[in-house]
Amino acid sequence: MSDDKDTDRSRRKKRRGQLDREKKTRRTEELKTASRESKTKDEKAKLDARIGKLIDQGYSAESVAKRVGVSMRRINLALDSNGRR
Repeated sequence: MSDDKDTDRSRRKKRRGQLDREKKTRRTEELKTASRESKTKDEKAKLDARIGKLIDQGYSAESVAKRVGVSMRRINLALDSNGRR
């Protein structure tokens, strides 16, 4: 009987350790993903601001697209997000 209890206890301990490792791995993955998304949003906001600044300086949307190296669709998205148009 005590062998069964010891075996069960050992199994539960191993399983708990495995769950802890999985939890830690999942948490680090979530942090990496959140960090990546934040960085992407920051870069997008910077590009939107740069596009908006160039448009405000009087450059045409086409010339800004060429200068920045993005499509007209991206220029229009930036202008929409900046509340211009």
